[in-house]
Amino acid sequence: MEVQYVSSPRELSEQLTAQPVHLVLCLHAPPMFDGVDAVKTVRRFDASVPVVLATQVQNTRINIQAIQSQVTWSIGLPSDVPAGEALSYVVGDAIDWLDEQAE
Repeated sequence: MEVQYVSSPRELSEQLTAQPVHLVLCLHAPPMFDGVDAVKTVRRFDASVPVVLATQVQNTRINIQAIQSQVTWSIGLPSDVPAGEALSYVVGDAIDWLDEQAE
């Protein structure tokens, strides 16, 4: 399983066109990372790719935006752990899930 990290919607678009994508994890950690915008970028490219929105921000507005952008799953990250570290756990779980799907 190859994991690639991008830091902008433009980089994400380039990755989506460069090779097949099996799962996209979007970090929503404003103001640095707008995961909802990243989900919209993926959906404009391919509506069938599973997309996970991981966020420490839990509020109704974010939940509604995630639903409207057609996120596949939304995962709440613990607020007492740095976002990058918490996201690394989600990446590990996602890799395990993809491996199980391939079996």
